[in-house]
Amino acid sequence: MQYARKRAKLVIYLSNRSAEVKDKLAKNHESSTSDLSAGLADVLKRQRLSLGLNQAQLAERAGLHRSYISEVERGSQNITIETLGRLAEALETSVLTLVEGANKNVRSLTRPIEILLVEDNEADIYILKHSLHNLKVPTNVTVAKDGKEALDILANSTNTESGITPDIILLDLNVPKKSGHEVLSEVKSNPLLKQVPVVILSTSNDKADIEKSYALQANTFITKPVNQKDFQDTIALLVEYWFVVAKVPGT
Repeated sequence: MQYARKRAKLVIYLSNRSAEVKDKLAKNHESSTSDLSAGLADVLKRQRLSLGLNQAQLAERAGLHRSYISEVERGSQNITIETLGRLAEALETSVLTLVEGANKNVRSLTRPIEILLVEDNEADIYILKHSLHNLKVPTNVTVAKDGKEALDILANSTNTESGITPDIILLDLNVPKKSGHEVLSEVKSNPLLKQVPVVILSTSNDKADIEKSYALQANTFITKPVNQKDFQDTIALLVEYWFVVAKVPGT
């Protein structure tokens, strides 16, 4: 096989770069093995998919069993430096690129997701916080119960050293003092905030509300399910999309 014939070249590569690679790997000691495995799993899978390869094709390229690739992508298999080198070559990238990507993933896994929830309904606030707790997702939820409070919090996040810009804003349209649409408009017109994803989470299913929200550059519009279980499932899907599937600035 093409990749098997390059084995000697790979050994030389690893011997020349082993000190640098080991230094990168050493930075992961503060994180758990499971976090590192999960970080590598995500990087490897994304690179495989970007090349249009299935697990069997990657296994053949790297001279590994398909079941091993499957375990690696589930984060349930530790990887030696030599095996990582074989995977890097098969994926047309470098060991250092894979390790750096894993390090970035570990940092995003361990840093809480900063969420600004703009909501005045106590029941919905409770359900959302409860849903996040059940997902075992590390989050820091800041609640603003009206539009003015939300804008004050956001102003503080960009104007002070201690302020933390949210990773995502969950915005109800029907909040006091300043409406959700007014908050959305100000966020998207602020160069320091416009990159923050804003998800409209509202009881409204009105076509005009939906069209106006997207015209003001909302990233997503979700009508709150009436059923509590459906609401919890919606929150789970929302978190999975924005913090697993999609890439968000700062995470």
